[in-house]
Amino acid sequence: MNSKIIILFFFSFLLSFNHISAQREFTENEKLFATSKVWGFLKYYHPQVGKGKFNWDDQLIAIIPEVLRAKDTKSLSQVYITWIESLGKVKKCSSCGATGKNYFNKNFDLSWTQDTRLFTEKLKVKLKYIENNRLQGKNHYVKSRKHVGSVVIENEPKYEAFDYPDSNYRLLSLFKYWNIVEYFFPYKYMTDQNWNDVLVEMIPKFKNAQNITDYHLAMLETVCKINDSHASTFYTKWTLGFLTGGSKNAPVKLTMANDSIFVTGFYNDSLAQINDFELGDAILKLKGEPINTVIERIMKYTPASNQKQKVRRIENALLRGNTDSIRITFGKNGNLKERYIQRYLYKEFDYQIPVVEKCKILEGDM
Repeated sequence: MNSKIIILFFFSFLLSFNHISAQREFTENEKLFATSKVWGFLKYYHPQVGKGKFNWDDQLIAIIPEVLRAKDTKSLSQVYITWIESLGKVKKCSSCGATGKNYFNKNFDLSWTQDTRLFTEKLKVKLKYIENNRLQGKNHYVKSRKHVGSVVIENEPKYEAFDYPDSNYRLLSLFKYWNIVEYFFPYKYMTDQNWNDVLVEMIPKFKNAQNITDYHLAMLETVCKINDSHASTFYTKWTLGFLTGGSKNAPVKLTMANDSIFVTGFYNDSLAQINDFELGDAILKLKGEPINTVIERIMKYTPASNQKQKVRRIENALLRGNTDSIRITFGKNGNLKERYIQRYLYKEFDYQIPVVEKCKILEGDM
């Protein structure tokens, strides 16, 4: 075969391959993933958006149906291009390139804006231009705390009676939280799960939540993904019964060892005796459910920096609740009991935290 024909065939194949690649069809999850990334990037980088000139929540709600109608790379990118062009002109920034300082950048990665699998060349150029000419000065949605090094998220709309909004607003809540962590959580690089993977995992859970409980559990699970003991969301009446916690507790202290839960102390000796508890009792079932199944289920909804902290929080809350009693199976040495044990308000224990001597002077000349 003539060498010129071979070369022409090769280039023809490459052009054909690139065309196919450029027209790759997306799953619904992929389209929503890309939209969350673009929406968050524009919120914190685009000068007009960052100045608060748009209702950015409404912009997302309006763009989602267009995104879902897009079929491939070209049509999806065109949705974003039209959106970006509607936001106004971005002026050249003469100072954006030179910081003059060495910044911590383990969390900083905008390489996704140049991903050929997601975006056309035209869109990649636009996103890069915004990055290079980004908002300078105060952002409408973020305020820096002077001398502290942290930020305050502000000017976010409040929604009343939104316990279970429609799917697009549920996605809004996910995208908003995810992007705050993406751009401002300093320990994002240390989370157990890659933060992009968290978004991929949680999108269908938010979008397809069948009821209020599913939605609230999805929010709680997302917060726990950052592996921070200081991160929390309020347990609601729809999650409290599914998990553990409440104002009342059994009169016993629990400790987890070898994947089992044991009674290792009492908050009140008399109340523990009334409920037939003994030191060393193993808690085997909670409301008829094996205790290991209970622990496994609630582990992903327990915010903590590490596994030890998760275990400690579960130990402290496992028998808590707002009802007066709870059915458990417990015992030791083959003597198992299944009964309703009473719960009490903490003040009813009349419990005093033991004073532990931190140091003492030893006798003798040492």
